[in-house]
Amino acid sequence: MKRIHQFSSLLLVFILFTSCNYLQPNKEENLSLEKDFKTVKIKGKYQMSIPNYMKQTNQLNDEASLQYNNLFKETYVIVIDESKEQFVSAINEAGINEPSHSTIESYRDIQMQLLRENINISNEKISEKKTLNGMNSEQVAFVGKISGVDDEIAYILTFIEGENDLYMIMGWTLNKYSKKYTNTFLQIADSFKEL
Repeated sequence: MKRIHQFSSLLLVFILFTSCNYLQPNKEENLSLEKDFKTVKIKGKYQMSIPNYMKQTNQLNDEASLQYNNLFKETYVIVIDESKEQFVSAINEAGINEPSHSTIESYRDIQMQLLRENINISNEKISEKKTLNGMNSEQVAFVGKISGVDDEIAYILTFIEGENDLYMIMGWTLNKYSKKYTNTFLQIADSFKEL
């Protein structure tokens, strides 16, 4: 009987310790690309590393070529891709091509306009332009509020100009967990490679 009581006490301490550790929303997640991620290849077009704890889904966005999430951790990632040639042709035909903007800047601006139609955006931060695995890219981070959702949501978007396609990687979580998962979303985006 004494051994059962000791085991129960140890189990209770273990559960409390792991629960308290998980419930630290501001403790930054520190994952290893080699150990904690899997490589996912899509349509022979691109590949990206996704955390092992995320599972494939088809419930996030009808236009996304990649969709992964973890409902328990409130983490979500999708990739939207489209033909660069068709995009440039469409903005030229519509007369909305800004001559001083690069293709990636125009793509970013139009995608952000579309997002603003459904998300009340605040705290928007545009990162410096950078080269990502040989491709032009830009990142935007913001907090947004969606009608019908009580919590604010933190987003990190990465826009990439590939050889023939444009990509938008969107990672998001509840704003209260943003500090915890920001680095993970950046690791996901930085792993993107065209095939």
